[in-house]
Amino acid sequence: MEKVFVPGGTGLFGGHLVEQMVKRGYQVRALARKTSNTRHLETTGAEIVYGDIEDYNSLVAAARGGM
Repeated sequence: MEKVFVPGGTGLFGGHLVEQMVKRGYQVRALARKTSNTRHLETTGAEIVYGDIEDYNSLVAAARGGM
């Protein structure tokens, strides 16, 4: 199974991208800020990781599966 990392998974575009990638059989890790509403992401089956694209360390940790 292919793995993908989607930054901005709680946004309009990112949310739809996560949804479609999961439907097509990808294992998806979606980036969300701790303050974001992740309700929609939780329904997709994607793994939700927390970080911020403006914080290099949190982004690297999230991409690797940390946080």
